[in-house]
Amino acid sequence: MIRLEYYLRRNPTITASSFRERWEQDLKSVWSELALALDCSSARAQLALDNHPATTAMQAARGGQMETPFDLVLEFWWLTEAQAIEALETRQGVEQIASLVQQQESWLDRAASPAWMAMEFPQVNPTPETLIAEAGQGINKIQFPLRALSHLDEQAVRQYWLQEHGPIIRPLHLTQASYAMFRSIISIMR
Repeated sequence: MIRLEYYLRRNPTITASSFRERWEQDLKSVWSELALALDCSSARAQLALDNHPATTAMQAARGGQMETPFDLVLEFWWLTEAQAIEALETRQGVEQIASLVQQQESWLDRAASPAWMAMEFPQVNPTPETLIAEAGQGINKIQFPLRALSHLDEQAVRQYWLQEHGPIIRPLHLTQASYAMFRSIISIMR
């Protein structure tokens, strides 16, 4: 699965509740239309959960060194790299996204909202494998877009994620009170 991931932070002058309200009332439909125009095989949007116990515990375990959670994560999925290129280049997807972001500058902190292409490698598979994290269902999707160390090349980052990070998080799913789906996302953020 190839994805364009866009991790959004709200404008600091806007409260989290106002951001959620605006998303539900106005912005969700605009981004959904974009996903249709880009012929995505799937598209997802996840709003952050304020003060979630898992986030708080992980922040404490890392001495408060974790980045603040993003307010909204948008994912546009394609089955193949060729489909993603078609959508982003031939359908002018990059330009459409840039235009949409510019139109929404009043609520979006563009400088603090990175986007990148990603490939997904499941680290903990649910049983049954058809479980989906949805609002109000008690199933959580936990994502950690961690930054690569600047001295590592892409191959070294991949090796670290697959050999070091994956083994660290796999045992964690056994300790969760409710099911949490962990996914290791290989991405390079500089």
